[in-house]
Amino acid sequence: MSTTSKKSAKTRLSVTVTQPYLDALDELLERGLYLTHADAIREAMKAHFVAHGIDAFAKTELPKED
Repeated sequence: MSTTSKKSAKTRLSVTVTQPYLDALDELLERGLYLTHADAIREAMKAHFVAHGIDAFAKTELPKED
């Protein structure tokens, strides 16, 4: 029986933002809505994909195990 990991491979992405964006992200963390900037950004990206009808995770193929 083959088992596959539900975790996708991760790639580091660098983004430069202006101070108002950083301040807003910091506020989300201070309110306890997210633990990290990365968590908040990932959730924002997911919401943006959904708003545009993109199912980003339907296209993800998990690696096959031998």
